[in-house]
Amino acid sequence: MKRYWQNIQRRMAFQFAMAILLGVTAITSARAASYVMNGGFEDPVVTSAQEFRSGGTSFGGWSVGGGSIDHTASFWQAAEANQSVDLNGASAGSVFQDLFTVTGANYMLSFAMAGNPFGVDAKRMQVNWGGAEIADLIFDQTGTSATEMNWIYHSFLVSALSDITRLEFVSLTGAMDGAAGLDTFYGPALDDVVVTAVPIPAALWLFGSGLLGLIGVARSKATGRAQ
Repeated sequence: MKRYWQNIQRRMAFQFAMAILLGVTAITSARAASYVMNGGFEDPVVTSAQEFRSGGTSFGGWSVGGGSIDHTASFWQAAEANQSVDLNGASAGSVFQDLFTVTGANYMLSFAMAGNPFGVDAKRMQVNWGGAEIADLIFDQTGTSATEMNWIYHSFLVSALSDITRLEFVSLTGAMDGAAGLDTFYGPALDDVVVTAVPIPAALWLFGSGLLGLIGVARSKATGRAQ
């Protein structure tokens, strides 16, 4: 009997170690496989401080909605790599991308938000997933500068209702005073957009199957003794 329980303990230890390994592998793979194209806005390369992009145009997998945006490079510090976007070009604008998703599946959306530091007021941005608003965010740029943007990361667990899901970021920032006077081009800044699938953890499946196996063996032994 002692040897029997020792074998069971070894089996459980092995399955637990495999569960941890598979769980870590699944998390690492999910982080590496973003559904968003050009989430860091590095394509195309901006050769000046910033480039103006009007509504109805597209760039690097993204489409510009109403209004306009500025595709920034050396104009200020990006959250990731070298480029980002200001969601206010000449006026409040938006960017969106249609993602291939699986109906009913869960996804983790994350992105970095800051604000054009040359406008004095807070910046406001709406986030839409599949046509529905999931966040209305405000960034207070007090104390920030072009070299210290103080980017803030946000994350949301979302679900897909169809096989194509639109991800959209919309500026809700109007005119304000700033370095160039009263104007509408001081908007929320966006960078490092990532969407990853959230799978059922392989670790839970494996560990659960190990527990069920142990229960089954123990029940079998008990039944044998009763007979």
